[in-house]
Amino acid sequence: AAAAAAAESPPRAGSYISSTGAGALEDRLSALPDDVLILLRLDTTAEATRTSVLSHRWRGVWTLLPELHFHLATNGHRIREVLLTPDAPPPLLCISVIVADSAPDSLGAWIPEAARRLSGDLGYYNMFPGMEEEEEEAGERGAVQLPCFENATGINLNLGFLGLALPFSGTFARLIKLTLHRVRLHGPDELGDVVSSQRCPRLQKLSVRHAFGVDKLIIHSESLLQVDLWRLEGLRQLTVNKNQPVANISAPQLVLLEWRDSYDPSSVQLGSLGQLQRLKTNFFRVYCEHDSGDNRGVLKLLQQFRFILILNITLLYLQVSFSSLITRHCNVPYSMEDITMLPHTMFLTMEIMNKGHSFGPSTFHMLRLCTDIRRLSLVLHTSRGLESSCQSGCNCDQPTNWKT
Repeated sequence: AAAAAAAESPPRAGSYISSTGAGALEDRLSALPDDVLILLRLDTTAEATRTSVLSHRWRGVWTLLPELHFHLATNGHRIREVLLTPDAPPPLLCISVIVADSAPDSLGAWIPEAARRLSGDLGYYNMFPGMEEEEEEAGERGAVQLPCFENATGINLNLGFLGLALPFSGTFARLIKLTLHRVRLHGPDELGDVVSSQRCPRLQKLSVRHAFGVDKLIIHSESLLQVDLWRLEGLRQLTVNKNQPVANISAPQLVLLEWRDSYDPSSVQLGSLGQLQRLKTNFFRVYCEHDSGDNRGVLKLLQQFRFILILNITLLYLQVSFSSLITRHCNVPYSMEDITMLPHTMFLTMEIMNKGHSFGPSTFHMLRLCTDIRRLSLVLHTSRGLESSCQSGCNCDQPTNWKT
């Protein structure tokens, strides 16, 4: 009766505006009409829709709710009907759905409409038990096609090992946080493409936990601040390219780690990498100032490993002047002496980007430190238009002890 009386009374405009004094920020939520505020106090959207029987004026009020919550929803088509409310409903700040062992077609029925209306956070939790034999069964039930959420700021999907196909195109222009838990990804190597800067220009936090179908994860991002990877079954290659990475990486099944960026152990923590077999580092500049940023990062990364089966390192020489083809090494320190130790390795791969310079001294320095190697791969990157050797006076042929 009290609810009916409240429903029949006219809205009191401004009655929920904050009155904390001059200069206070406006409380936008409290500025909503009273009837909408009353509906917000209910636990689920289903309860809000049932209030339509209390008053003729309330029949469409629930469609103005900025948040939709579905608890133990059993019918994805019913959720779609709610999202398809007429009369141009406002954007949604939150969509939260909790289900028990949902099928892919149920989720697929409403998620395209959620992508169309959402301008805030999406939360989906499938209360699937997650036993190993049930994981296999879940993977056989097909995949949900994830649409592109152009305006969403957060996506949190716990799928109970349902299959998920990522969108081939489109931009998640406002997405800040993406969480994928208990998921089977369909499609080759698409996750890295989706979360890179070209398609997720504002993404700051990425969490992928207990996921299948991620063989390689290659991320090129200028915005990522945090990467959380846990139990990525079958992951064999991880590459993260970013100006200043901040990450805590633990991947017990990881086989190949390629780090083509700056490395600082104070911001990048390498946890469990028990199966790692191959390490590829960033470029090491043969001639540059001692303790330079790029070289320092390579040295600190190498210090994290005592043994690595296959070590891949690239030695980079300064560019020869295109105008005169005369090198500029005379006043630049020889930085190979900064490498005083390397991980014990069986297979050494050296990529030489010498730009026309003599690479004998640097190669000899590396071989002298790798006394355990059983196989050597030497890759020479040549450049067109450069002479095969330097002009006289270049420091690249020093020291000369490599010749004997």
